[in-house]
This record gives sequence, C-alpha cells and structure tokens, in this order.
Amino acid sequence: MATEAQYFWGLYAAALLLVLFLHLTRARFTLAPVLAAGGLITFLVWKIAETGWWVDHGSLKLNAALLALVPAIFSGIALVYTLDGLRAARAYFFVVMISAGFAMAFLEFRSTLSHYAPLPNILYMSVPAQLALSAAFAVALLAVMAVAELCHRLVVALAPAMGLAAGVAAFAIAFSYFTYGVALGPVNLGNEWREYLVTATPAFVALALYGLGARRLQLFMPSRSLSSLFTVWHSAEREVGQARENIIGARHVIEELQSLNQSLEKERQLRRHQIDNSPLAILDVDRSGRIAEVNAAARSLLDPGASSAPIGAGTPIEHVFRGFAAVFGQRGEHSHIFDIAVPDGVRKIDVTVMPVFNGRRAAGFSVLAEDVTQRERTRVRDSMSARVHDIHRTGRVISHDFSNLLTAVESHLAAVRRELGIDASAETTDALRAIADAAARGREMLGQFGSGQVLYRPELKPHALDTLILEAVRMQRSAARDAGLTVSSSERPGLAVEVDGTQILRVLINLIGNAIRATARGGSITVEADRDGSGVAIRVTDTGRGMTPEQVAAAFDPGFSTKGQGQGGLGLAVSYLIVDAHGGRLTLDSTVGRGTTATIWLPIGNRPLAARPSDQLADGVLLYLRDEVVRGAIADRLAASGCEIAEIASGEEFAATLAEEPGRWQVVVHEVGAVMPESGEVGASRLTQIVISRQGVATVTGSAAAPATMLAEIVKIVEDCTRPVPAPARGFTAVAAADQTAQRMEEGR
Repeated sequence: MATEAQYFWGLYAAALLLVLFLHLTRARFTLAPVLAAGGLITFLVWKIAETGWWVDHGSLKLNAALLALVPAIFSGIALVYTLDGLRAARAYFFVVMISAGFAMAFLEFRSTLSHYAPLPNILYMSVPAQLALSAAFAVALLAVMAVAELCHRLVVALAPAMGLAAGVAAFAIAFSYFTYGVALGPVNLGNEWREYLVTATPAFVALALYGLGARRLQLFMPSRSLSSLFTVWHSAEREVGQARENIIGARHVIEELQSLNQSLEKERQLRRHQIDNSPLAILDVDRSGRIAEVNAAARSLLDPGASSAPIGAGTPIEHVFRGFAAVFGQRGEHSHIFDIAVPDGVRKIDVTVMPVFNGRRAAGFSVLAEDVTQRERTRVRDSMSARVHDIHRTGRVISHDFSNLLTAVESHLAAVRRELGIDASAETTDALRAIADAAARGREMLGQFGSGQVLYRPELKPHALDTLILEAVRMQRSAARDAGLTVSSSERPGLAVEVDGTQILRVLINLIGNAIRATARGGSITVEADRDGSGVAIRVTDTGRGMTPEQVAAAFDPGFSTKGQGQGGLGLAVSYLIVDAHGGRLTLDSTVGRGTTATIWLPIGNRPLAARPSDQLADGVLLYLRDEVVRGAIADRLAASGCEIAEIASGEEFAATLAEEPGRWQVVVHEVGAVMPESGEVGASRLTQIVISRQGVATVTGSAAAPATMLAEIVKIVEDCTRPVPAPARGFTAVAAADQTAQRMEEGR
C-alpha cells in the first residue's frame, strides 16, 4: 500500500512532468496547454491547502499544497520566458494570478455556502492568508523572470534552472513575511527552508538538462532589458500592432524556413548516418590540424592500441599520421600513403585529403582512410614473384650444368676425405663437413631454383629454431672468420616453429651472408630469436655500414644491389617471398654508419599461411606454344588467376622439362603435334593434358588428375585467348582485323 509520502512525490512528479511535456510539444500545438496547466496547478494549490495536507518525510515536514506544486508553476514560467519570449511569459503570469483570484473566490463561496448546506469539514483559510499566498506568487514569478534574464547573459543554458531557484527562494521569503509578519517571518523561514531546498532540487536538475538541450539546438530567445519586465501595458500596446502585421506577413516565410530547416536536418541526419555506418574510415580535421569528428570505422582502423590514447575529437591529426602537416600546403584533392604502428606490426594507410572551404578560405579537411597493407604487400610480392619467376625460368635451363659442377665438387671432396683419412685435424674435419653440407644444401637449393618452389607452398614440418640458427651460423662461420668478423647466436631452447627447414635455412644463410659482406673487419654479427606476439622474431644484426632509407626501401627489388655494401639483390627478394609464403614478414631496419637489423617474423602454431597464387588454382601448369603472342596472353591470364606456370617455346625444351621434373606438373597445355615423352618415363597418364588447335581447345585428357572447377577455369582461359577473330566486314582492311586481334590479346592479358 502506498504511503502518504509516495502520494506526495507522485503529485510532485505528475505536475512537473506535465509542464515539461506540454512545453516540449508546444511546436506541435501552441502554448495554450502550458498556460492552462499553469492555471490548473495554481487552482490545485488552493484546493489542497484547504485540506490542510502536511506530509512527514523523515525529519522533514512538507506542506503538500505548496511544496508539491510550486516547483511546477515556476518551472513553467521559467521555460516560457527564456524560450518563448516576454509576451508569452506575461500571459503565463496573468493566467496564474487570475487562477489564484478565481481560487480565492471559490473558497469564499464554498465557505459561505457551508452555512446553508451540509458540506464536508475543511480547513478554513483566511482572506489575509490567501492574499499573502497570491502576493508571494506575484513576487516569485517576477523573480523567476528577472534572474533568468540576468543568467541569460552569463550562462544561457542554466537560465531556466537559475530562474526556478530564484523563484522558489523568493516565494519562501515572501510567503513567510506576508503570512507571519516581520517578527515571525524569519522564524517560519528558518523552520521550512530545508523543505523548499529538497523539493526544488529535482525540478532544478530537470530544467538544467532541458536548458542544455535547448542551448545545443540554439532555441533561446535573445536577451532583453530588465525594465521591459515592468512596462506591461505600454510595451504591449506599442508592440502589438506591429507584431500582428509581422506575424501575418511573415507566416509564409516561417513556414518556408521551417520546411527548409526540416530538409536540412534530414540531410544532416542522413549524412551523419552514412558517415557513422560507412565502411570507409572518415575524419573531419579543422584548420588547426585537430580531429573534429571521427566515425566508428576510423576508430577501428586507426586505434593505436591499449598503450596509447584512443583517437577522438581533439586528437591532433599529426599524432595519427606522422608528416600530415606537409599536406596543409597542397591544394585540391590528393592522396598519400602513411605507415602507422599497431601492436601486430605496421599498417599502410592510403589517405585521401579533400580541403573543405568556407567561401575562399580553407575551413579544414575531410580525410578518407583505407587500409591498403594487404594490397601493398600483394603488389610488392607479385612484382617480386614475377621478376624472380623469370630468373627461375632461366635457372631451369642452367640447373643441369650446375648440378654437374656440384657432383664434381662432391666427388673430389670424397677423394680428399679418403686421402686424409683419420690423420685430418679437427679444424680440417670441420671445414670438410661444412663443404659437404654446403654442397648438399646447394644441390637442394638448385633444385628449388629450377622448380620455383621458393615462391609457393613450403612443406611445413616442426623444427627447433635453435637448430636452424646454429646450422646457418656454422655454415657461414668460415666466411665470417676469413672476413675478420665474429658471428654469435643466442640460444632459446623450446622455441619451435612449423616451417620448411630448407627454405628458412636458405633465408638465414642469405641474411648472414649479406651481413658479412656489409661489415668491415673487426665487426660482429649477432643472430637471436625470441617470442613476439603470436609468433617468433629472428633478428640478424650487424655492425656494418648500414643503408640509407632510400636503399632500405629498394632493398627487396630483385634488380637492386648496393654492391660494396653487399645488400639487396636476388637473395633478399627470394628471402622475402619465402618468408611471405610462410605467412610471415621480413623487414629491414638500418642506420648509416651503425649497421643493419634484418627481422624475420614467423607465426607459431596452426595459423593459416598467407594466400598464395598456387593455393587458388593450380600448383603447376606447363604451357608449350610456339606462338609468342598467344602464349603470352594465356600465361598472363593463368598467372593472374593464381597458377604457377612455366612457358615453353620449343619442343625440345618441352620434352626435357617433362622428363626432368615429372612430379611437378599438374596440368600440361600444349599445341597439336607436340611429342610427349613415354608414359612410363614421366607418368603422363597422371597428367591433365589440354591440347590446343587453331580453333581453340581440341581435347582434354586425364582430367581425373585435376579438380573439375580448376580444369574448367583453365580451359575457359585457353579458349578465350585462342578463339579466332571473326572475319572483318566489307570495307574493313586487314589492318583493322589485326587491330581487333591485338585488342583481344590485350584484353586477355
């Protein structure tokens, strides 16, 4: 069952919320409901006061008639004055005072009627007490408007709330003095000020929040003089005629402005919604270089991590994109790629900057950011892969001769071992073992060099990282000793990775070899490994000459070399592709005069490898076609679709390639009349053969060896590139037909 105090606070909340709701919806109706509510609540003050309802609430004793309803009445005039103007506030003032007069008359009528009719007993309020209450209302309403006007000039958002506070205080003082006189008024005020403070606080908070919202929407009326509060008749009479003409004449203008404002607001909300939900990272930057607005996609993309402050309004754009200040001097739309550090490495962000002008003056920038890390890595990898692939194609031609040289080295090494026997010193034995290991690794690498394995599908097996590092150091220690250098490694037992041991060893040997060539006599080279996030990092650090930033940027180019410093060349490009095929990263950090650190980062566990072209379509496609133009078009289309492809231009090379590498090819595409080796020699029955004639694909055999979807795509590519061009229409020349053929070939590329 509800308590008496709950009824009190329920009446309080109902009256206050009614006033706030009616004022909030006045744009849909008029101010009439607000004025009516003020009059109704004023009449209720007299009716409840007549019952003598007092409520005990803890140590407080609340006069329900005054304390439950007075905050709502004063809230109404505070809102009307500050947000709707002086004339509306005067109307509210007179409604309250007229309602007070009507309530006084009604109470006197009821008191007189009780002498003649059996009416319920009520508390009698004397006429002086009612007059004192009415006068207190008048003083308080004027105090609300006066203080709200003063506060409007200082903190406009708090004008309604401060006006309410002043009105409640003025009412408490005036009512105490008017009712109890000068002698007892202060005593009554001292007894009841806490009750007024407690009941005024919720209304004060509500009006403060209301004012903040109105300030944000710029709804407050302009400031006016205090004297206008007391020049009621003269001011109203002088202004009413002009106001009537202005209202009638401006009504259509107001309607047009309202319609325009609604359209602009809808467009603003739509733009805000589009920006907030856009997959693109969007930032608005002011002229001072600070971020004004940032959407969710930008926060997600550019969040520097837990170690740094989150990106938001007020963040200097220079903290996000180092070097962005140089963009300010450029005109028009332009794009730049910035590197930003994140916990898992470095991201490459493509930033498009569009100046925003206010007239002829730049007001700031609209910035679109896109993560192009994978795109840039793919571009670099594809560029390297294409160039290294050409080198490997040449390597297949010369690998046979180098294999013979390695065979000679191994046979002579065996002869030296037999000659020395057990009389060889420990140092000589170690040197011979290193030569044998190098020859064995050389033969294995030569096989990879000819087949192109380094670019695709490493054969992953668990390897102890220490073992790989120690073997690489041992194989390069002799070269380092001859160069007057020391090579050391730090052991981290227990670090294991799933890698292709031969390929990673090749990378380590290459990096240590580069460090040896780049370091002067007396220097040192250190190889160390450690956990790094979800993987391991192997660092090869030298004390050599180092490289400039321009040289570091070009170091992975297959055609680049610093010669005397020994960095770059094919070795780094192949090493980059090997590490990339393992799902890792190879980076260089170098300072001129202080040395270089090459870092290999490899994932640990069952982390999927980065997507390789060979994962997408076919592991090995051998293409034999003597027509260079058509062969090039097919090769480019197959490579773009993800094939590892080798091009053959002669029948002899075609037969030799199949005979030397029978297990590598999954699909063989050749022209009609090509001579295949014996089936037993190359396992031709396991190959998928696509035979090409002048009219396109002639036959497809052995298709069970290749997935149907993969084979269908290869067949379609071959047909597209070999489909005959229709004969030219009458009036066309042979040159036009040739142009069509060239265009078709270009499209095929």
